[in-house]
Amino acid sequence: MDSLPEGAVSAAMETLGIEVLTQTGAELVALCPGHEARVGKKDGNPSWSINEETGIHFCFSCHYKGNLITLIRDIKGDAEASRFQSDFDTHKRILMEDPDFTVVIDKPTSIPVRSANWHPESWLSEFTEPPKWALTARRISAESARAYEVLWDESRKSWILPLRDPETDRLLGYQKKSQTSRLFRNRPREIPKSETFFGWKSVRGRKWVVVVESPLDAVLLADMDVPAIAVCGSFLSEAQVELLREADFDQVYLWLDNDKAGSLETKRMKKTLIKSGVRTEFITTESYPEFTGKDVGELSDDDIEAVLDAAGI
Repeated sequence: MDSLPEGAVSAAMETLGIEVLTQTGAELVALCPGHEARVGKKDGNPSWSINEETGIHFCFSCHYKGNLITLIRDIKGDAEASRFQSDFDTHKRILMEDPDFTVVIDKPTSIPVRSANWHPESWLSEFTEPPKWALTARRISAESARAYEVLWDESRKSWILPLRDPETDRLLGYQKKSQTSRLFRNRPREIPKSETFFGWKSVRGRKWVVVVESPLDAVLLADMDVPAIAVCGSFLSEAQVELLREADFDQVYLWLDNDKAGSLETKRMKKTLIKSGVRTEFITTESYPEFTGKDVGELSDDDIEAVLDAAGI
């Protein structure tokens, strides 16, 4: 397989529920996901790694190996692996600027059933409010963090980002993201994040909303009086599109990261959201070559204000 879109491996690791333990250069190290099938017991001494640029993976213990597509197939099955291959082929043709190529997305004939796998609120009781130094590092206030129910794991120096059922507000689980490294963890491992948005409860009843990729970027925008929610990834699912349609916002602003994955998804969603009837404007920083950041959190407050002003927000 050719070099993958930026962020594709990290996004796949989150989707597959593989927790990154360490990183050495481009190699992401984790417990081997193929260990139990090969040797009859779960991996207890991580010696498996995957290259975040190529998706090639290998375990020095049980010799499980392959590429990102075979990894997805082994864990999620043929259908999910085929979908990823299709997305990758689409991305290659967009990058080649094929004049005869058009992204065609059919309107879904059915919407996935939302999960009823709720979890007790006591899951969050061991965590505290984020410390001042971490809030300052992310340029968010304690008030906005509280409004979005953002918590803190002091032992791991990590953000705790709860995800809730969009209809009942019951806890689906949470994402734990380190402030000091790129490590993350989902609890439960296969949290149904594609069935909701981070911060959905905070924008209920609002006339308009901005959709971003990262939960903490949504909190940052909230501090600027912008109602925002996060996809928790770079792809909008059918269920998330349906949530936006059901909410009947006067306007939805989609602001994905200014990278290859974000550009591809923006192009895909232009057709999907129009077909769904969601009134959408698309925000991008591609026309600001002087900006060095790829997402909201990497831009200065002045840069964010400039982008929002240009979008008419």
